[in-house]
Amino acid sequence: VQHLPEQHDTLSQALDLRVDLHGALHMLGESRQSFAYLRQAETLAERLGDQRRLCESYRAMTHKCWVLGAYDDAIAYSQRALALAAASGDVFEQALVNSLLGTVYASLGDYRNAMDVLRRSIASLEDKLLYKRFGTIIASVRARDWVVDCLRELGEFAEGRACAAAADRWLMGETALPAPIAPTSRPLV
Repeated sequence: VQHLPEQHDTLSQALDLRVDLHGALHMLGESRQSFAYLRQAETLAERLGDQRRLCESYRAMTHKCWVLGAYDDAIAYSQRALALAAASGDVFEQALVNSLLGTVYASLGDYRNAMDVLRRSIASLEDKLLYKRFGTIIASVRARDWVVDCLRELGEFAEGRACAAAADRWLMGETALPAPIAPTSRPLV
């Protein structure tokens, strides 16, 4: 792709290739090399002026930084992604990024801020978005799971149990729920 003329189509294909390489390396546990491809995807999305794909790159970078324990960077990338998602009006993308940001705050032990952004994510996932999946994960289930974890960490067991029970009742209303998102397991991003 580097040897082809720099046209919109070739730059777009180069961006797709970087995202695909990131995904493959992520699955192989090659986090640092995977992140390098995300940085290249970011640069290409900027050159293309593709705000949607730039937002997706920032979201993926947020997740990758969280995995690597680079929490300050994860917060910075999530803020960039949130700004782009808000500007585009993409409610689902905002919910995904808020859910990731809540995960980062929880990992830092900042459970109150984590619950604030996770609850923001949950509140925006209603109607058609309630059961919307990101890969194999139902986004609203993932956010609820982390809220329950935060409540447990804060010692707010009664509220945590009530929240988990409500989520279980709500979840059981969906038919053919796949095993990776059973209410007792923490879904992966």
